[in-house]
Amino acid sequence: MAGRRRQSGGSRLRAYGLLIVGVLALACLVGWGVGKVFISPGPEKTAGSATAGPLAQQMAAADGGVGLPVDYQVALDSLAGKCTQGEQGIAALVDDGHKTLEAHGVTTLTRLSMLQYLDGELAAGVAKADCAAPLTQYVTSKETG
Repeated sequence: MAGRRRQSGGSRLRAYGLLIVGVLALACLVGWGVGKVFISPGPEKTAGSATAGPLAQQMAAADGGVGLPVDYQVALDSLAGKCTQGEQGIAALVDDGHKTLEAHGVTTLTRLSMLQYLDGELAAGVAKADCAAPLTQYVTSKETG
């Protein structure tokens, strides 16, 4: 025991401090990694990752192939999370609005542009809303404008 040197209080405190900093840094890295895996949202649906269903294909065909069916599907998927109506109901509202516009001589709008307008008007992450009212207002503004 004669060869052992006693650590002073300051060096012991410094050693414990470095140990605590190292443990905290490791905990932060682990926590960040776990958060990235378990907390991050799933992949967003984009035109590249969505698959167009029959309804989206019908709408694209009705618009004369102006947009890709997958673009209609992306809009329908987004609106399904915002509207109280399901995809069928949303498509019916848009189709009826489109027919009304055509009857009033407005032929420059596509069903896709109407879907995208409606999607932009409704906020994400809030309670679902009835999509009929904002779409009716849009159609009315285009009829008279």
